[in-house]
Amino acid sequence: MYADRTKEPTVITFWEITGIVILTSILLILFFPKQSIEKAIEQEQSNYDLTLIYLKSIAHAYPEDPGNWLRLINAQLRMGQTEEAEKILHKLKNLPNLNKIYLEILSYQLIRTRYAKSQDKKQKAKLYGILKRRLKTFAASEEPSFWHIAIKESTALALPDITFQALQKHIAHSTLQNTAQIKEAFYLGLALHQKAKAVKIVEDAFAKSGDPALCQLLKANYLEEKAYAKAAETLYVCYQQHQNVQTLLDAAQYFFTAGEKQKAVKIVQKYQKRYLEDAVTAQKIIQLYLANDALAAAHAFALEVMQKKEVLP
Repeated sequence: MYADRTKEPTVITFWEITGIVILTSILLILFFPKQSIEKAIEQEQSNYDLTLIYLKSIAHAYPEDPGNWLRLINAQLRMGQTEEAEKILHKLKNLPNLNKIYLEILSYQLIRTRYAKSQDKKQKAKLYGILKRRLKTFAASEEPSFWHIAIKESTALALPDITFQALQKHIAHSTLQNTAQIKEAFYLGLALHQKAKAVKIVEDAFAKSGDPALCQLLKANYLEEKAYAKAAETLYVCYQQHQNVQTLLDAAQYFFTAGEKQKAVKIVQKYQKRYLEDAVTAQKIIQLYLANDALAAAHAFALEVMQKKEVLP
C-alpha cells in the first residue's frame, strides 16, 4: 500500500546531468532552426554554464559560421574563461569571412578580463599599458564601433585624453545629436586644457542643430573671452531658428557692446514689426535703442508703434 522507503534515493551525478544537457543541445540543433536557438541563448542571462554548453554545441554543429565561435568567446569572457577564449581566438584569426572588427573587440575584452582578474601588481600594470595602447588605436580609428568601446573603457580606466579623442570622433560623425554628451566633451576638453578643441566641438554641433542649450554654452564661453561679436552672432542664429525675442535683444546688445552699432540696429529693425502690437516687447526695443545711443532708430520705431495704435480699433 505504501512505497518502500527503505531504499536509498537515487543521486544523479554531475556528469550524468552534463550528458543530459549535451543530449538536449543535440536534439535542439536537430529539430529547431539555428536562428531560433541563437535568439533563445541571447535572452538567457541566468545560467551561464548551460549557455556555454549550448554555444559549444552550436559552434561545433555549424563550424563554418564564425559568428557562432564569436558568440562562444564572448560568453567565455563573461565567465572569466580567458584561456579557453584565447585558444578559439587564435584559431579564428585567419578565417577569411570573419568580422575583423568584432574580433578586435573580443581580443580587447580578453585582455580586459585578465586585467580585472589579476592580483599581481606588475602584471596588472603591464596589462593596463596594453589596454591603453589598444584604446588609443580605437580612438584614432575610423570605425564607430571602436569609438564606443574607447569612450566607455577609457572612462572606466581613467584615461581622459583617450575619452576626449574618441568623443570628438563620435560627435563629429553622429547623425543623432546628444546634447549631454557634447557638454561632457566640452567640459572634459576644458579640464584637459584643450579649450580650442572643446569649443569647436560645440560650435560644429550648434551649426548642425541650432540647439538653444548649445547656444547658451557658446555665449557663456564667448562672454568669458570678451568676444562680444561672436556671442552676438551665435545668439542671432539662435533667434532666427527659435524666434525667442529676448535672444534677439541680447544679440543686439552684444553687437552694441562690441562697437558694431550699425549691425545691432539692423538686426532689430529687420524683425521689430513683429512686435508692434506687443507693448512690453516694443518698450524693450525702444529702451535698447536709447540705452545705446541709437536715437534715430528709437524715434522711428516709437512712431511706428503710435501709428499702429491709431489704426487699431
